[in-house]
Amino acid sequence: IWQTSDGAETVVIGSLAELKQRTKKSGNRYFVMRHGEAESNVLSVISSDSRDQYKLTKRGQNQVLAAATDLKREHLSRIYCSSFLRTRETAEIIADELGLLRDKIIFDDSLQEFNFGELNSKPFSEFWIFKSKNQKKNENRTGQTEKSSPCF
Repeated sequence: IWQTSDGAETVVIGSLAELKQRTKKSGNRYFVMRHGEAESNVLSVISSDSRDQYKLTKRGQNQVLAAATDLKREHLSRIYCSSFLRTRETAEIIADELGLLRDKIIFDDSLQEFNFGELNSKPFSEFWIFKSKNQKKNENRTGQTEKSSPCF
């Protein structure tokens, strides 16, 4: 989802083919990577606030090192990541392994998780309870079952 800086236009891309159609042909190649396993993953806690201090676990650090090995042949010049601690640690490990200077890491606050609001830092099981209750409320109101979001 993209939005112009003035908020006048929002574009939702529905497929990879549509993304390719709308992308300027710069010759650049982009890679997307998820952070390594973080303490929040192990604890099954929602972490949607960039001020959360959940670090990568040792396993997560090893996952990132393994990914860096695969990325070495790609000759990356920059890394863009969110300001979450787990993504910062991931980016720094990748940069170090690839021999990139730290100033080649661009921390972008617009790269964020879904905002879970009051459920942030709560066990993920509470989200499922919340979702189930709200789905039942919506079923009672409309008489129909809403389709679940594909990301949950």
